[in-house]
Amino acid sequence: MTERLIILDLDGTCYPSNSALTRIVDERTAEFLLNRAGLTSAELASMEERTPSILKALALLGIPRVEWATAVYEAVPYQQLLSPDPSLNRALSRIAAHRIVVTMAPHRHAIAVLGALGLTAAIDNTISVYETDHTDKHDIYQALVKEYGASRTTAVGDNAALDLDPAAALRCECAHIDPRGRSGAYPVFRDLAQALAALP
Repeated sequence: MTERLIILDLDGTCYPSNSALTRIVDERTAEFLLNRAGLTSAELASMEERTPSILKALALLGIPRVEWATAVYEAVPYQQLLSPDPSLNRALSRIAAHRIVVTMAPHRHAIAVLGALGLTAAIDNTISVYETDHTDKHDIYQALVKEYGASRTTAVGDNAALDLDPAAALRCECAHIDPRGRSGAYPVFRDLAQALAALP
């Protein structure tokens, strides 16, 4: 039997979306776009609503993604912002599944985050969309589903449009992480541990 596959988003999923790290990344990204692209605050808000993928937004603005990555992810004090999460490590490790993180951020960011959370050994592979030619997760999900099968694949993320809609289009199971518990198109869980506990 094909082993189950769990596709995990990173930021806002493996650690809370209201964390200090999230705030730093969001603030640096906003500052970069306001200064580099010359956007107004209103234009930035409108673009974020229309285009949830930062990589697609950069492409539309004609800005090399390496400039964004340098501005946002250099000198981030990961060890001060995140703490090891042994209970989440145990929850991930005991699930009979192949566990893959798919993130829009640079690979070095993902490795640093997983290391600070103590989750490195619980994750089988990390895929950075930033390191590919893609601007969203759909093609990567499609390749993973082709290998594992939609009936055995679960996508977990905090952004429905970016993390879950591409998986749902491939008929995968989806779990939406939202600490506020707002209802939506997908089953909602307050954090990743709760979502993992609900897996059959």
